[in-house]
Amino acid sequence: MENGDNYRYLGIDENISYNGLLNKDRVSKEYMSRIKKIWTSELSDYNKMLAHNTFALPTITNTVGILDWTIKEINDMDIKTRKFLALSGHFHPNSDVDRLYINRKAGGRGLKSLKYLLENRIISLRQHLNSIAERSEVLKFVYESELNNIIRVGGELLNRCNLENDLEETPKEISKKFYQKEQEQLIEKYKNKKMHGYFYKKLTSDESIDTSSSNSRSISSNITSHFEGYLGAIQDQEIPTKFLINKRQQDSNQVITCNKNCRLCKSNIEDVNHIISSCPQMSMRYYLPIRHDVVAKNLLKAHIQKHSPTENFKHQTDPEYIYRVGDKEYWWNLSIQTATKVPHNKPDIIIWDRSEKTCSIVEISCPADVNISKKVEEKLNNYGPLVRNMQIMYPEYKFSVAPIIVGALGFVPKCLSKYLRELGFNNTETKRLIRKLQNLSVCGTVKICKTFLRFRDI
Repeated sequence: MENGDNYRYLGIDENISYNGLLNKDRVSKEYMSRIKKIWTSELSDYNKMLAHNTFALPTITNTVGILDWTIKEINDMDIKTRKFLALSGHFHPNSDVDRLYINRKAGGRGLKSLKYLLENRIISLRQHLNSIAERSEVLKFVYESELNNIIRVGGELLNRCNLENDLEETPKEISKKFYQKEQEQLIEKYKNKKMHGYFYKKLTSDESIDTSSSNSRSISSNITSHFEGYLGAIQDQEIPTKFLINKRQQDSNQVITCNKNCRLCKSNIEDVNHIISSCPQMSMRYYLPIRHDVVAKNLLKAHIQKHSPTENFKHQTDPEYIYRVGDKEYWWNLSIQTATKVPHNKPDIIIWDRSEKTCSIVEISCPADVNISKKVEEKLNNYGPLVRNMQIMYPEYKFSVAPIIVGALGFVPKCLSKYLRELGFNNTETKRLIRKLQNLSVCGTVKICKTFLRFRDI
C-alpha cells in the first residue's frame, strides 16, 4: 500500500454521518482538542502518555470501518501530534521519532501512533469477522461485503509482519502478536541509528546492565513531560554541543564557525558524554554537589531510616563527620589512617554495625552510562587494599565493599540490587530505592547539561 492509498475498510462517503456528528473533520478536531487538554494539564509524563493513549486516540480508532481514512490522513495527524508536542516543549524537535513510540518498559516514551492503532484494529476486525461469519446470514453478508476491504487489507498487514494467518486465534491474541512485532521493528530501527541509538545499543548489548530496572525509572509519577523530553534529547545526543553544531555544519556544507573542543577545558571534544561526566572543569563544582552527593545523601538517609524509622536524620553541612544511631555508626567522607599507606582511603560512607560486628564500605558513583561496568570493577579494585588493612586493624569485624553505581542517564548494573540487599534492604525497598536514586541522578544530569550550555565559549 503506497502512501496516500486508501485502506478501504467500508468505503462510506466521508460526508455521510450519524445525526450529523460523525465525519472526518469533526473527529479530527475532537482528537486535537483532547490532545491539547491532556498535554497542557499538570499530569506527570507517564500519566499524560496514558491519557493520550486511552482518551485521545480512541476518537480516531473507534471510527475504523465507519469513516474511510487514508494512510496520508493518518500520517498527517501523527505529524501534527508530534509538532504540537515539540512546540509545547514535551518532545525535542530533533529527538528520535521511533523512540517516542517504543514501549516505556523497553526504554521509549510509550506513545502509540495512530497508524499502528488503525492497522491493529483492522487485523482485529478481520479476525472477528472470520470467527463469527457462520453464525447468521447477516454476519455472513457482512463478511462477504468486506472480502475486498477489511479481510484483504488485514491479510496484507499480517503478511507484512510475517505473522501466521491463524483463524483460530482470538482478536486479542492476534493484536498482541502484531503489537510485539511492531515494537521489535521499532527497537531494531532505533538501535541501528548511529547517533540517536548509540546509548541504547551500547547499553542493551551489555549483559551486566539491568535493562528492566533501568527502564522502569521512566514510570515514576513525579517526572514532568518537559523534563522527559529534554532527557530524551540528551540520550539521543541532540542538545546543542559544539560537536553536534560542527557536525551539522559539515553535513550541510556550511562554513564551520566553531571547533569541537570543550568551551571550558579546551582539551577534549565537547559531546554529550564529555558534558555529563568527563569535563575536569565541571567535576568538583557541578558533578559532585549536584549529582554525586545528592545520590549519596539519599542512600545514607534511606539506610538510617530503614534501621531507625523514628530517627529524624538531617544531613550535616560538614565535609566530614560521624553520625551515631543505636548500634550503628556512619562515617561520612572520612579519611582512614592505616599502617600501610593506600591510595584510596576516603570512601563516601562507612557503616559500622557494633552488634553484628560488620563494616560496609559504600562507594557511590554516577559515571557515563557506557562506563558503568568498568566503574564497578574499578571501585572493587581500588578499595580492596583498604579492606585488607582495616581487617588487620579490626580483626573482630567482617568487612565488605558495596559499590553503588548509578549511570548519569539512569542505567544501573545488575549487581546494584545485590549490594543494596547486602546493606539490609529487602526486595521491595531495593526496587523503590533504585528508582529514587535513578531519578536523582538523571535530575542532576539535566541540571548539569542546562548549566553547561549557558557558559560562553571564551
